[in-house]
Amino acid sequence: MAAFLLSAFDEDTVGGESRQILRLHPRLAPYKVAVLPLSKNERLSPVAREVAAALRPVFQIDYDEAGAIGRRYRRHDEIGTPWCVTIDGETLSDDTVTLRDRDSLEQTRVKADELPDHFRDSVANLGFDLELGDLPLDEVKFSETEAGKRKAVSAAAKSRRKERRGERRSRRRS
Repeated sequence: MAAFLLSAFDEDTVGGESRQILRLHPRLAPYKVAVLPLSKNERLSPVAREVAAALRPVFQIDYDEAGAIGRRYRRHDEIGTPWCVTIDGETLSDDTVTLRDRDSLEQTRVKADELPDHFRDSVANLGFDLELGDLPLDEVKFSETEAGKRKAVSAAAKSRRKERRGERRSRRRS
């Protein structure tokens, strides 16, 4: 593991500022995605939490709303998070989020409900098949709840939870 960490550590200069990056392969990164509201705003935070909740069954994610957005980006660069999803004012009007790539620093607008597909395509471009979390990405679908909030739905995840509950109950009875 030390060899991976040493080979992944890098320093880069962007706009005259030095930044430290842990260029871990997405398979090795502790968090695959960071969900970051642009500010700690009463309108942005609930939407960001919804996006985080929708991605949580599929990806190892981190939700962070502490500090300036640039510092949060740098923090996630340092721990090797490959992608950051930023929720901003535009998200409220058109349901798109800003997706930032750690290595290229490229930022693109993506529909919030297309995030799993976008990550699947990004990972496929790396040249290998990756299942993030314990769910294959093609099993994840977004659905609208009665309150209009998105959540990830997976029949496989529901059945695994049900099996685990049954196993715990049978152990308690024994």
